[in-house]
Amino acid sequence: IVSIIVTIGLLGINTYGYREVAFCLDDKKKRSKLFFEITLVRFILMILSFFAYVPFLFSNFSIYFFIMIFHLVSQFMDFTWLFIGVENLKIVAIRNFLVKLISTILIFIFVKTPNDLDVYLWILSLSSLIVSCSILFNLKKYIYISIIKEKIQIKSLIIHSYNSLKLFFPQIGLILFLQVDK
Repeated sequence: IVSIIVTIGLLGINTYGYREVAFCLDDKKKRSKLFFEITLVRFILMILSFFAYVPFLFSNFSIYFFIMIFHLVSQFMDFTWLFIGVENLKIVAIRNFLVKLISTILIFIFVKTPNDLDVYLWILSLSSLIVSCSILFNLKKYIYISIIKEKIQIKSLIIHSYNSLKLFFPQIGLILFLQVDK
């Protein structure tokens, strides 16, 4: 359920983000403005997705859905799209490898029975959050933090949302094809 909400909630913004970042590789100021605009769109989408997620917090499995809130937030905080756009996959690959390796080891150590589902979900959610937070330290190299003072126009947010939506439809079509094909 979390994966579906994240996929629908992000509306193809990751693909759109790294494509647009790649178009402004040589212009850090333009890339910075674009980064903050797309990040704001992602934040709005996260809030909307959270409204779709709230009913699950009151289900029979509410404890599990509560734990997965951290995973949901981490997916919207993930700035991997910026690093893909600037063609720095090394940092993404190393970071993901290390966190996946550590979380796999933790799963083997702490998850012993089906009753340890909550432990498994904590490891999954927190490792995802750590991955997303760890990349924040590398943002300064690719964007100007001071550009946040510039005014972001609603029109540009609508344009980013519309363009990412155009990339979302083929993505959702592929997901449906792969899931329904089973």
